[in-house]
Amino acid sequence: MSSLIRLAHVIDNLRLAGTQTALLHLAAGLASRGYAQRVYYFNDRHHPNHVEHLKATGAEVIHLGRMPLAALRLARELRSWRPQVVQTFLPASDLIGRAAAKLARAPAIVTSIRARNIDKPGWLRWLDRRTMGWADRVVFNARAVVPFALANEGVRDEQVVVIPNGVRTPEPVRPPAKDPGDPFVVGTVGRLRPQKDIGTLLRAAALLQDQVPLTLWIIGDGELFPELEALTVSLELLGQVRFLGTRQDLYALYPQMDLYAHPALFEGMPNAVMEAMAHGLPVVATDIDGVRELIQDGRTGWLVPPGDPAALADRILAALKDHEMASAAGRAAAEEMQRNFSVERMVGGFDAVYREILGY
Repeated sequence: MSSLIRLAHVIDNLRLAGTQTALLHLAAGLASRGYAQRVYYFNDRHHPNHVEHLKATGAEVIHLGRMPLAALRLARELRSWRPQVVQTFLPASDLIGRAAAKLARAPAIVTSIRARNIDKPGWLRWLDRRTMGWADRVVFNARAVVPFALANEGVRDEQVVVIPNGVRTPEPVRPPAKDPGDPFVVGTVGRLRPQKDIGTLLRAAALLQDQVPLTLWIIGDGELFPELEALTVSLELLGQVRFLGTRQDLYALYPQMDLYAHPALFEGMPNAVMEAMAHGLPVVATDIDGVRELIQDGRTGWLVPPGDPAALADRILAALKDHEMASAAGRAAAEEMQRNFSVERMVGGFDAVYREILGY
């Protein structure tokens, strides 16, 4: 068998988001390990930089279009190119990619589950349970996600592989100088959807109004923007909250923050938390799923109950008022990311799974 492994990645879209970032890191790392790669994505949601980045690794990027014709085209593509491994990401592509790879008789099918999918419709779980057995392995980015998938999504114990996300080590950046009267900057990154629970963070910010000078950066777009903007007005936070939209320059924004907050209700292993930790930021996050696999409470950050604005506000306030404690947590967080959550470790994990299935 040739040492050049043909690998097809199948993903819902190529917009700016955590799973897509993980795919970019994975494609770049595997390119130097003897892989010829194609990336297939559905619908028309993509960011040009992502496409260019993938092409720069040598990968072919193929837009499949919209359903249901896109699913048929994927099956034809896989039968024609004959990849040795089909790797799927995100719910729609996991389901459709497994079916197309099965039809194409791909030697190895690796699917993924990247969060505790408590909001997935019942009919999709039914389809998952009937197609999950076609996968040779199911890759999770957090151990906390596994029990739910075993109970609800048709995953078997022998399929489970846990490969944590990897984070790129940032270049050292000198943060901008602050005047004594400047407000603290607290940032959060994520899609504006119910899972991320940005409303709880806004309510925490309202509780801090009279306690500490504060600016809140909310980075990301989504369907809840009008609702969150209205909540900002009702909480009288207009002068303190900035909705920055989707940004490409996160690695330039993190050094300008004093603290990172992550109020999500459920997660896999959030890239934004990892990036903030890699930048040496103190992080206050909810005690959920893969987040508790990243943060050692009181050492590399702090964990608070989900949906609790008062607890979130109290911990943010304590961290902002104790600079030495916050700095120590940030340093420990950066060391943890570099030691245990590197991109190289993530790429090596996927490479080992593919080669084991293929018998390399």
